[in-house]
Parts: sequence; C-alpha cells; structure tokens
Amino acid sequence: MTEFNLLKLDGKPIEKLIKSIHSAIGTLYEPRSIRKNADAMAYKISVIEGAKSNAWVEKKELKHEALSRIEQRIIYQEINRQKNIDFTVYSAAENLKNEKEISEDPVNPDWSTRFFNIIQDISNEDVQKLWGKILADEVKNPNSYSIRTIELLKNLSKEDLMCFEKAADFAISFFDSNNTSFIFKGFEDILSQNYEFIYGDFLKLFELGILQQIDSKYTFGQITSNTLLEQNFIMGNKVVKIDLSSSESTLIIPAYNFTQVGIELLNLAKRNPPGVYFDFFLNNIKNDSITIMTANIIDKNMDGSYKTTPYIKY
Repeated sequence: MTEFNLLKLDGKPIEKLIKSIHSAIGTLYEPRSIRKNADAMAYKISVIEGAKSNAWVEKKELKHEALSRIEQRIIYQEINRQKNIDFTVYSAAENLKNEKEISEDPVNPDWSTRFFNIIQDISNEDVQKLWGKILADEVKNPNSYSIRTIELLKNLSKEDLMCFEKAADFAISFFDSNNTSFIFKGFEDILSQNYEFIYGDFLKLFELGILQQIDSKYTFGQITSNTLLEQNFIMGNKVVKIDLSSSESTLIIPAYNFTQVGIELLNLAKRNPPGVYFDFFLNNIKNDSITIMTANIIDKNMDGSYKTTPYIKY
C-alpha cells in the first residue's frame, strides 16, 4: 500500500472531514498506516476474552489452537480494515486540501456509517481513490451521493464500471441544471462501430438503474416573436450555446436519460466526449433557424457558474 504522511489537521474542510469520520466510527480519528502495537494488543485481549465468555455461556470449550486462529484472523482483518480506511480518508483529504469554501451543513451520520462500513473492506488503491472523492464531495456538499448510490457503486463489477465510464463520455447535461443529463439517441450505430459501445451496454445500464429505459424527447422552440430563447448544454469540458430566438426555431432531441443515481455517479467521471460524438450531436441538431456557439470551460465558480473561453460559432 502506498505510504502517506499524517494529515494536516487544520482548515475548515479537513476539520469537517474529521468530524464526519468521528460520527461514523465513534472515536477521534488520527490517520495511521496501521494500528499501534498497544492498540492491537488491547484489541487482541478483548477478542480472546469475548471468545472465552461466549464459550462459557454456550457451555462449550474452545481449544487453544482454535482460539488462537480466531484471534489472529480478526486482528489481521481489523488491521487491514484500518489501512483501507486510512488510505480512503487520505485520498479525501487530498481532494479537500485546496478547498476554501464548503457547505455548513453536516454530513448525515447514517450516511457516514454506511460509507465506512463499505470502504473498510476495499483494498484496491484506485477504487479507494474513487471512494475518497465521494467522501470529499459529500463533506463539501452533503447529499451529493445518496445511500442508494453508494450501495449501487459498492456492488458494481469492474466490467460494470468500465461500461459506465464509457457511457459517461457521451453524457450531455443541461447547463443550468445538475439534475438532467442524457445520451443523444440516434448515435447507437456509431457508438457500436467506433467505440465498442453496443446496445447490450445500454441494456446493462438500464438493468443497473443508471439509465432510464423509457424513451425521452426534449423539444425547444420560440414561444413568441419577442422572446429570446437560448438553451445551453455541457459536453465534457465544452459548453454548447444554442440560440432559438428566431420565430421558426425548433429543436427536438431524442434521449436516453440518466437516472438520479446515474447523475450522481457522473460527478465521479472525467467525461471526455469523443470529437466524432460532439460533432455528430451538433450536426444533427443544427438547422438554418438556429445558431450554435461553443466555448471551452476553464473553471467552475463557487456559485455553480462557469468561466469559459470566448464563444465561437460552430
């Protein structure tokens, strides 16, 4: 396991992280790579005494060898669990160390307890980093990930995660809403031919509850001749601005919608849409009555708005 330094226990984000951990595991958290020998010995004694008590109550005898094996197994398990917690917390702190403003709302204790019950048995460092980001996001903004989402994520196989990561690259989000994201429907053949994303992958995401199986369609257009209508989308690190101010402007987008769980999981993805997909989407919605402008995202502001490069006409 990767070695890491003790966390610097100062700053509001880290203080809130420590408080969240305390609410879940019941002790003031001090990051360490393993339990100290004294801690392990104290735990060892409690395990032995507990086993002896159980044996006495049940009027059974435990052979010394069997008791020793039980003792060693539990100590080994708990030491590894502590390592797993430490690395995940360290990853969360790395995500939080440069944050200056975070929500004042506390992390739900039930959420924290469920979270640490999950991550104590995760030993893969890449996956631990993923869970560290989840913990950091939840500290910054509680309710970013529902209990349902983290329970689903816990049960995803490596193949499931790879399938989701590919789908995330094709996610299109409404600029002014974090609650609506979709995959442009009509691109399935190209996804299959160029990106090995077949219809079976859609079926898997339907089954997992990440995509909605029902057909969706978004329709936009000019309401009155005096109304300026504009619709913005985010695709990876790009913003797409569509001007629908013409009285003849109409935009229809067939879509596979992400569920709420899917939308929450998108926060974990890098979302790098292939250029072919980006161009295919814009070319299919483009017509003479609308104007499309694009810009690159530079940074995200605290209020949720974006800093972008100057817009250029597509």
